[in-house]
Amino acid sequence: MRRFVMEDMTLSDGTFLPKGTLTVVASSQLRDPKLYPNPDRFDIYRFYNMRKIPGMENTGQFVTTSQDYSAWGHGKHACPGRFLASNTIKIALCHLLIKYDFRLSEGSPTDLVPFGFSLVADPAARVDVRRREQELDLDALEYGFE
Repeated sequence: MRRFVMEDMTLSDGTFLPKGTLTVVASSQLRDPKLYPNPDRFDIYRFYNMRKIPGMENTGQFVTTSQDYSAWGHGKHACPGRFLASNTIKIALCHLLIKYDFRLSEGSPTDLVPFGFSLVADPAARVDVRRREQELDLDALEYGFE
């Protein structure tokens, strides 16, 4: 999250921020190996498995905010639209996964690329997309969840 200081201000710790200063909220905790083992490796079950640990049953929910997971902000500044965004993302993903097959194109790079404060997929990577001849039969799927 980036913001410009609109008028000179002094923070409670004495830090002075002149008007026009660009401020940034760090999100480095999202890649902290103490919080998330192997944070640079994709693990589709990362948050599901976290919730199986005693005392962490309510952590790792997509719309839950905390000091350790600030993607939606936190406290009184948490995104009020995160629930709508979550449901919209789920609907879109379900639609795509039911109707299309995806795969990384042969020879496409898989490394992350630094872009400002973020790591993003290499823009040279290509994805092959094909509409399924027959959509997935959701009733026939085995989910493997308890």
